[in-house]
Amino acid sequence: MERKLVLAAASAAMLVLCVSCDAVLSEVSVAVREGDWVEYNVTTTANPPEEHNVTWARLEILHVNGSEIRINSTSQARNGTVSSLIMTLNVEKGQIGAWWIIPANLDPGAIFYDAFLDVNVTIFGEQQLEYAGAIRDITNTTVPGRVKRWDKATGVFVLSADELPDYSINVSAYRPNMWNPQIRGLDSAIYYVTAFVATLAAVVIVVLIFMRRRKKNDASN
Repeated sequence: MERKLVLAAASAAMLVLCVSCDAVLSEVSVAVREGDWVEYNVTTTANPPEEHNVTWARLEILHVNGSEIRINSTSQARNGTVSSLIMTLNVEKGQIGAWWIIPANLDPGAIFYDAFLDVNVTIFGEQQLEYAGAIRDITNTTVPGRVKRWDKATGVFVLSADELPDYSINVSAYRPNMWNPQIRGLDSAIYYVTAFVATLAAVVIVVLIFMRRRKKNDASN
């Protein structure tokens, strides 16, 4: 996700459907924290330029100060070349790149500001979908040339599909550290707590059996 990719993807959304200029922006909430990251699979179709022929990307949060978020965007080209770009986003001012991080916990009908396009963008819908092994509340919007989905709780994008004049690029999250995968139908935190309690109970039972047998042996002697 290099600087040229940001400009090309943003230009594809110039016809974005937005609310009126008199609309009130939703309250800005930042939920990402320093050390958060998410990795993406990237696919392209047709003949993308060399700098956009990417197969993998990673978005890492380096620092958060209020609505200001410093990120490291890393991508790997099909030829194996890895490039990295450090930049500062500000969700309150609408400095959000190609809609990488938006305010957290936006409901359908809420809006966020994109300073690059100078438009207010409306959240169209919300549904529960599985990403990176967990069922998450996912918000979305669709505009000419772009489909975008975000993890509602963090505001981080989990899917981006951009149709550009000569090619398309699709980005989908597959490994984050911001949430845990579900295990056997349970949230992993619940699963691990349950497993710990079961293990502890088993240890207690073994100790009780051992102590009872020892008392019997002492009594027989």
